[in-house]
Amino acid sequence: KDQKKKKEKDKNKEKEKKKQTKTKTKDFPLQQVQQAPLSQIVTSPPVFFQMINSSPESQNPPIIYQQPQQYLINPIQTQPQQIYFEQLYPHAPGSDFFDFSKTPQTSVDNNPQPVAFVNVKHRRHEHQHGHEHEHERDHEHDRHKHGHRHSESLVRRDVVDNSKKISKRSQSNAPEHIALSSNLSHIHSDFKAAVQDKKRLSYSSITPRRIKHNPLNDSKQIESKTTFEKSEEFLGRLDQLKVQFDGASKRQIERFATLELLNELKEMLDWSLKTKKNENQRVVQLRACQILENIVIDNQSCADNVLQSGIIDVILSIINSIFLNQIQMVLLSPLFEFIEICNTKQKLSFVDKGFIPTMHRLLDSPDELCVNMAVSMIERILHASSILSTQGQETQIKGIIEQDGTIDKLVDVLMNDEYKDEEINEKAALAIGQAFKACAIPVGYRSEVILTIKRITNHEDLYMSSVGIHVLAGLAECPENHEDIISADYQSDISKFISQKYDLIVDYALQLVLNILSHGKADSKTIETAKSILPLKRIRELSQYRDPIISENAKLLIEILGN
Repeated sequence: KDQKKKKEKDKNKEKEKKKQTKTKTKDFPLQQVQQAPLSQIVTSPPVFFQMINSSPESQNPPIIYQQPQQYLINPIQTQPQQIYFEQLYPHAPGSDFFDFSKTPQTSVDNNPQPVAFVNVKHRRHEHQHGHEHEHERDHEHDRHKHGHRHSESLVRRDVVDNSKKISKRSQSNAPEHIALSSNLSHIHSDFKAAVQDKKRLSYSSITPRRIKHNPLNDSKQIESKTTFEKSEEFLGRLDQLKVQFDGASKRQIERFATLELLNELKEMLDWSLKTKKNENQRVVQLRACQILENIVIDNQSCADNVLQSGIIDVILSIINSIFLNQIQMVLLSPLFEFIEICNTKQKLSFVDKGFIPTMHRLLDSPDELCVNMAVSMIERILHASSILSTQGQETQIKGIIEQDGTIDKLVDVLMNDEYKDEEINEKAALAIGQAFKACAIPVGYRSEVILTIKRITNHEDLYMSSVGIHVLAGLAECPENHEDIISADYQSDISKFISQKYDLIVDYALQLVLNILSHGKADSKTIETAKSILPLKRIRELSQYRDPIISENAKLLIEILGN
């Protein structure tokens, strides 16, 4: 009887001990599983595993933390002591294991670590540690991208040997040969699928890495640093030049415009062309072009240095590298102003630099001002070419712009009625007219071109009027254009031009009449008509004029008319 009483007392004591252990682990209960009498030596530390969706496409790349030490796993012990991961590995990545927004981690063999399924609320503020900010990882975007979902709140724990303070694993998370001999009936079906997927992925080679925002490698960091320092150096120098040029007189600017300064500006623009596009690179381009514009405005003495430096070629390359809707007038202004100060031969040198194709591209710009400047520069190049060609000779550039389609593009600009500024259409007509000097304009747009030029000849600006008359005189070198030139009683307008006091208008008007009479049918009827229209008294006076060209043309005209 005494023995039976002792046994009952022992049983009661064991029950009380079990109750006590249950109360101690009330906050973090651990499901009891069948243990296998087996220990294993592994070369990787325990890593906490978070439950994820078992679909193959939802798997994140494994994240690994390795240590060279060996850890003894003793799955026989039944009363584990609760510890945190930071206590074992305070410097390990991902130690903030109570934050469920972080990407789950796996061991080297991709076997998941102990997980206790507990329906508790996530309260991060109750489990803060010293390395929270240092090891925090933000992979919220990646988790949503791969469709990861957490069906239950998880508390991740390790199991520790009380005597040796060495972590161990639960039997449900032992390696494959142990797990197969254990009873896994208590494990969630989703967890089984996750284990199988991890085993499948374990055959692929895995390299240890940490997840963080990938920084630039050393070479890119150095390149980025040097690019920033270089841009700051150039911008500082450009600020000095701006202060130097602001308020400077024309003579001072001419003295500043040395070949060394132009080469310095070219170096800046060349650097901006080869550097990856960024805000500083863009500012360097714009400020350098502003300085160059200040140098070339009304400064013919710098033309040779500008051409010698090669800075024009770099600007053309920059314009070609920028989208049409992003090209600013600051880039075009130095080209526009430089062409105005160049002589005829210097203007024609632009053709070899690829100037025409660049301007051809700008004709498609959505910015009317950009189109206006492009047409104006093309017209100036064609004007220089027409001046160098002799009487009755075609321009050399005509074949070039016909072959690359620039003529067709100019015709499109001429026919475009949507431009708010009619000057664009007028300059396109002047460019086409000078391209067809001594040539018949195609019938499809001949009347439109000549009609627009005739309207320009009556412009309020006397210089623009003289330009229009000069273009008509070049077209009059071809008899096919005469009918459209003298249509709508244009002879009376020619008589008014001869009576003008502006020398250029008088000179080109006399040349126009001479070309019509000399290249057309100068029969008696035509001559009598010319006599009845032209101011003969004014022509006789001009034969004695101080300008030798005007005087010579007046004498030739009197000779043709027979008076």
